[in-house]
Amino acid sequence: MKIYENIIIGNFLFGLGYRIGSKNTDLSFTSHINLLQQTPADKLLGDLMAKLGNKVYLIEFKEAKNRSNKELIRHKMLENILKNEQYYDLLSISKKIHWYIETSVTQDDLNNHTLVSRIGPYVEMNSLPEHQPNVFNKFIEYIASDVSNGSDDYTPEDAERYLNIVRKTLGNGGKCGSGGLLLSINPKGEIHYVVMKDIMDLRKDYKYWRNSLQQEWKGKKVEIKQQHIIRHRREIERDGPSFER
Repeated sequence: MKIYENIIIGNFLFGLGYRIGSKNTDLSFTSHINLLQQTPADKLLGDLMAKLGNKVYLIEFKEAKNRSNKELIRHKMLENILKNEQYYDLLSISKKIHWYIETSVTQDDLNNHTLVSRIGPYVEMNSLPEHQPNVFNKFIEYIASDVSNGSDDYTPEDAERYLNIVRKTLGNGGKCGSGGLLLSINPKGEIHYVVMKDIMDLRKDYKYWRNSLQQEWKGKKVEIKQQHIIRHRREIERDGPSFER
């Protein structure tokens, strides 16, 4: 029995959204979740990139049967870079930001199927425990709790440095070539999106995006007001008295 990666990722996002929503009552919460699978950014970064509150997550999904030498080579390259004294401080950041999820389905004697997983930091890919049931949902719970906790385990600058290392190491320094969307929920519970021209703009502080969103709405209000004034003037010109003979 085969379950494709996109189905795994879709259910991961649905479960994660549900758990974060149930734990987080702050309606000003801002999040950024972009599926990079089969985009130009996939080869540079991974399958999924997210910023939830002040936490950053970069996740690579694999079906156990599809584990390739290419992924092992990418892992080894990153591992070697993080052993470099210049970047050694990023090793602990990597273990908080960069994750590897490998899944498969088992079948027992009664023909019951169970989703099993190996999940852990990307740099520890080769030493993760064997596939076990319920690991997938426990990891979702872990992230939801981590986001809800909101502790500052690293700075935005730390996250930026690490993502740049991943991009330059795994992607040979190429450009992402992929935009993204920032999701914001205001105190009224209304959902708004801000377009990012480059997925790497994720590294920018939320104050920047909040100001961008506020400026966008101010601009729209001014535009609507101007359109109203123009429309009102046209109505006056059309309905007003004529002095033509």
